[in-house]
Amino acid sequence: MGPGCQYVNLANNSQNSDVVFDEDMTTHREINFATVNLNGTYRLNALNIHTFSSTFSPVDVTITDGNSNVLPHVDLQQLLPTIYLVRPVTTSKLLLKFTKNIDIKEIEVFGGKNVALWKPTTQTSSYYDGAVNYTSDKAVDGNTSGDFYGAKTCTHTKGYFSNTWSVDLGGAFTLIAIKIYNRNDNQQRIHGFKLYGTLMNETQLSMYNDTATNKRDVIVIDSRFMPTEPIKKVTIKLDNNFLTLCEVKVYAMTCSVPNTKQYPSIKVNPYKDTYSRAEGINLSCSEGYSGLQGQPTKQCIYFGDFQRNLPHCTAIFCRRPQMSIHPHLIIPDKSWYRYNEVLTFSCTEGFTLTGERDKRCQQTGDFQRNLPTCEGFILTGEREKRCQQTGDFQRNLPTCEAIEIKCQPPGQLTTALYISSDSKKSNYSYGETIHFSCATGYFILGPSEKTCRVSGDFQKGLPNCTVITCHRPQLSRELHIASNPFKQTFYYNESVKFQCSAGFSLQGPSVKYCRNNGDFQKDLPTCSNVTCQRPSLSNALQLSGTDPLQQTFSYNESVLFYCSDGFHLQGPSIKYCRQSGDFKYNIPICTAKSSEASFTIGFVSGGVVGVIALTSSAIVFIILRRRVRRKKENENKIDEGRSQESDDKDHQYDGIDDQPNEMEGHYTGISHSDDDKTHQYMELNTV
Repeated sequence: MGPGCQYVNLANNSQNSDVVFDEDMTTHREINFATVNLNGTYRLNALNIHTFSSTFSPVDVTITDGNSNVLPHVDLQQLLPTIYLVRPVTTSKLLLKFTKNIDIKEIEVFGGKNVALWKPTTQTSSYYDGAVNYTSDKAVDGNTSGDFYGAKTCTHTKGYFSNTWSVDLGGAFTLIAIKIYNRNDNQQRIHGFKLYGTLMNETQLSMYNDTATNKRDVIVIDSRFMPTEPIKKVTIKLDNNFLTLCEVKVYAMTCSVPNTKQYPSIKVNPYKDTYSRAEGINLSCSEGYSGLQGQPTKQCIYFGDFQRNLPHCTAIFCRRPQMSIHPHLIIPDKSWYRYNEVLTFSCTEGFTLTGERDKRCQQTGDFQRNLPTCEGFILTGEREKRCQQTGDFQRNLPTCEAIEIKCQPPGQLTTALYISSDSKKSNYSYGETIHFSCATGYFILGPSEKTCRVSGDFQKGLPNCTVITCHRPQLSRELHIASNPFKQTFYYNESVKFQCSAGFSLQGPSVKYCRNNGDFQKDLPTCSNVTCQRPSLSNALQLSGTDPLQQTFSYNESVLFYCSDGFHLQGPSIKYCRQSGDFKYNIPICTAKSSEASFTIGFVSGGVVGVIALTSSAIVFIILRRRVRRKKENENKIDEGRSQESDDKDHQYDGIDDQPNEMEGHYTGISHSDDDKTHQYMELNTV
């Protein structure tokens, strides 16, 4: 897949037995559905679909990942053979469904390019056996043989403790996978190795800790262990054993140089085979082309592709020169000439050529100034003379005078059309040129110069000045125009304001202006993913359910806070990564729990219970005393007693009212900033 063998095709593995995965372009099969098992979890950005026939009716394909997420809907007829995903996806399988049966030779899944091949390497020490020095570069020489003693293409350290091997990738790349080829013998020596990646800011990330105990010929660390940040250096560490590496392949997303055979009008600088993430190229017109249409710079982003929306240039042609009064012969004689084409001038009989005989069509689209002329004279006087009696032809013989022709400046010009100051004068000699220009905000339509002709005037038809307009720029999915979102055409010096979708931040100027060349200047802004750095925590404040090595969080990703034992959380327990690229303010704090509170609560609670018990005893005592007194009164007054007894039956004693248990807590809502309105929390307050 791709040039050489340094690109890996993830579809070609033991889990896929169909002929469309065998890397044999002579086999093919008609299908309308395909399942691509990747034999691991990998970060993907592109795949190839090679059809058996180059001509077929339009077919659409729906691509989903292993989690049933639908990836971009692609028109095969336009994008064959390579399909680039809108953004990378990490998955263990792909499912392709076509709108109808299609005869396919091969389906390839791009697993990245080996960016470690022949890159600079280092290791702590190198073993020397008296004939061969087992240096660090043998792990990136392209030879995967594990025959340590026979092939002698593996690295080997002479030290036993704290061995390290590193490869400098020569740029920052988004990694897909790392494949380590082990030696055939003593395979257990590599057990327990650790894998690290270095960022552009020199931060070293731990990517993988080996815990395997079985012997392995090849060790594959897939995308599950690859960081999202671009990596510039890969390091392998091994303690308490010799470190031997027969080959290390680091597969990454890269950008390839645009195909200049397909785009001959474009010149690329710098020109090289592979570009790392965020690396840029400058695009200009090749020799023989002019008028670059499109963005003059491109940046390698996660697509791994420069090919999209490449600018183009127009081939240069020169118009046939307008010659002077005397007839010229031009070979070859035609209306238009290609860039670098040569034409040859000559004069008719009786005239002499003055100037260069040959002229070449230039990059400027003309044959340069100072075209040759044919010099001649006109006869002044009598054309014929007769031999006279005096033996002569009389006096006043005719003379030949050089031709002198004058042209007056053009007549009424339009409002925006001007004669350039360097060619503005009261009259012009034969063959002299006048130059035109337009006012600011206009561009010239038609020839910008005219030549004084033998007829004493300039060529017919003056140029026109047309208002400069800029078309609405082509934008990526995340980039939008905030001002006039539906406007398609803008006038000179009119501005557009850019903004990004939620979850992305604007990189570059937010405002661009329509300029003289009919576009919005160079370098349109781009949108990059919003990420937040891991919040700084106090000793007691902790994060729950988060990888302790994770330093960055995606937009809208949450972190959950909790406190160590003996501390109480004050503030929101959950925060979200916001558009501003951080977790904003109000990071919670942990305060120590007070022992006095428990004592006070116990003291108050005991006091309340004691008061209630004492009050209840008093009430019971009063009730019993009243009953004894009434019994004595009843013995004296039976009738009155019966009446009183009836009254007493209807009388209700007020019991002790139920009071809220003051030992129980009640919940009080806490107000927050707008950032956390949707994520309220409740705090238990003790009364």
